Amino acid sequence: MVSAGKGYTMRNCKYCGKQIADDSKFCPNCGAAFDNSGENRKNPEVDFEGQAKAIFDTPDLTSKMDPGDIYSNKAMAILSYLGFLVLIPLFAAKDSAFARFHASQGLTLFIFEIVFSILSNLVLAIFGRMFIIGTMFSVVFWIIGVALVGLAVFGIISAAQGKAKELPFIGSIHIIQ
Repeated sequence: MVSAGKGYTMRNCKYCGKQIADDSKFCPNCGAAFDNSGENRKNPEVDFEGQAKAIFDTPDLTSKMDPGDIYSNKAMAILSYLGFLVLIPLFAAKDSAFARFHASQGLTLFIFEIVFSILSNLVLAIFGRMFIIGTMFSVVFWIIGVALVGLAVFGIISAAQGKAKELPFIGSIHIIQ
């Protein structure tokens, strides 16, 4: 603490180092908050990178798969995430553990897509003509639809890279063993 004359003392922000008045609640330079003792509180910024990593850091079962199987069945694994085309790897590559893993993930996603489609159409048929409620449901369903497409893209990228990573949120549901 440094005396600034006339009874004022100064302190330094431990995030940016700028001197500020002792009675300040926030640093005018970086916005860091101070508690009643004059110490910086934990920076209130949200750690989006850490949250995203937690979502997309799903179990990776690639080490349990045969590299030859992975190499020869990438195309079948990719088909698993293209809607009803999940049936092709289910029947054409039923002996491949890699294709079966992705077929299970793709089938789970496809079932979620079907249920979502039925529910969204039903709810919008009932509430769609109500301006505010219909608009809210439309926006929510659009966001969920984009998320489902994102899960399919995640699965396709995982399969194309030769990885057996579970899908975020729904990947722990294994329909096919």
